[in-house]
Amino acid sequence: MTTIQTPPPPDNVATAEPESAAGHHRQRRQFISTGGAIAAIAVTAQTLGYVSSIEHSAIEILHWSIFRNIDAVLRIGVPIAIAIGVALAMYGVAFYVRERRAIPKALPIAIIVALAGSTAYASLRLLPNKVTPGDYLKAEATERARHLLAYQVTTADPQGHSTGGIRVTSDVTMTQQVWTTAQVLSGILASRADLDADEVNRIRSAFGYMDAQFVPDQGWGYFDGWRTGVTEVAGWVCLAQIASLDHTPSIWQGQQRNAVIDSTARTLALLAAKQHASDGGWGPNIGDSSSDFTRTYSTAMATWCFVEARRSPSLQSMVSSRYDGNIERGINWLLLNYDAKLGWVPNPTRKPQSERFLGLDAQVLYVVSRAEHDFSSFLNAQATHTAKKDFLEFLDVSRSLRTNDRMHDGDRYLMHASGSPATQSASAIPCGCQFTVESSTFLWYPWSLAAARALSMDQTLSADERDAARQKADVLEQRASEAKPWLDDEFHYVTAEFLMGTAAT
Repeated sequence: MTTIQTPPPPDNVATAEPESAAGHHRQRRQFISTGGAIAAIAVTAQTLGYVSSIEHSAIEILHWSIFRNIDAVLRIGVPIAIAIGVALAMYGVAFYVRERRAIPKALPIAIIVALAGSTAYASLRLLPNKVTPGDYLKAEATERARHLLAYQVTTADPQGHSTGGIRVTSDVTMTQQVWTTAQVLSGILASRADLDADEVNRIRSAFGYMDAQFVPDQGWGYFDGWRTGVTEVAGWVCLAQIASLDHTPSIWQGQQRNAVIDSTARTLALLAAKQHASDGGWGPNIGDSSSDFTRTYSTAMATWCFVEARRSPSLQSMVSSRYDGNIERGINWLLLNYDAKLGWVPNPTRKPQSERFLGLDAQVLYVVSRAEHDFSSFLNAQATHTAKKDFLEFLDVSRSLRTNDRMHDGDRYLMHASGSPATQSASAIPCGCQFTVESSTFLWYPWSLAAARALSMDQTLSADERDAARQKADVLEQRASEAKPWLDDEFHYVTAEFLMGTAAT
């Protein structure tokens, strides 16, 4: 009998899988790779959320509203993406195992649901804290403080100037100035900047510089060596001194603290003595006591100094109600010189005028708000309410941060009504000319934010007015990241006032 043998199939035929099985393998591999990729990307996105420097840069690159929306999407999307990614990957793995082993179909489904749900929950719990404008401002304050203190004149300075002061700009050839130094110190100490030991030492050195530049009966001039004092410079020095005494953690220890208290008392006594008895205002020229020269900014800065001294825990026993009369007369001058059409102007004695100074308006209003708690019975309720309402109506929160109002040239020259030269005290060096003041620029953004925040909590306003102030403050706060290119190009006083205004509450 003849036996016919069937030859074995070729190797490639013998080992080949059915087409459907091969397709299932490819699908499972795709599920595993796709799911793993999705989960990896989502975890990476969540990890980056913990890196504050990345968040800080993202806020500066994007408008806050855009960043906030992206952040909200990521907070919802990341846990969902991780759950989907894990589910896809586990789908491929679980059903691969099921094909190799005889297990119920419900088991891999239960495993997928459990793992995907638990990883999504863990991801949700591990989300970084929600970023707020306040977080950005704190990080920005620390960065800006470090930048400003880097321009302090030190013993290594090649020009051999007195040391400790802050230069007026980032140009290392520019001079230091008490006014800039005082504003920088006020801004840094009022902000929430994190200060290391070296930066605290620099701050102490800056106070030493200002103390060394003091001229008896005059205070401080515009630059080193000036013998005629300027009221607003003394006002800023006063604010810096008080801020350093109340700062936490403490800037001063032991006898250092006592010395600063003594210096602050000297500044307060100087400003009290230079208030014009006839009208309660202050002029920029400390060397001339004439009421011809009373100005809004000078009066606001001197009044602010006394208000903060009265509120200071460090000076409470020394100050108490000692300067209440100075505060009341200063505020009275400010309210009497409020223009119903223009608000506060730098020189209310010049007529006619047509310019409005939003930055000056906001800063004066903030000073008044700081005094209101202790002097509400004294304040003219109608006048202050009018000023608050006018400010909220006029404030355009979309205004460019760089659009700031500058004092008119004609207001720079202090000339007596009679035309006679300004008198000089015995300690001042006569210049043979009328006194000329610096043409100040009034920054609208930081002080509008400070004023709007204050008004949002002002119980003398209606609920609707407080809500309007709160909305404007929120929009302005969210615009803080827009300030970076502006601050990078400006004088240091701009950054200092930005730090102070954005930290004010």
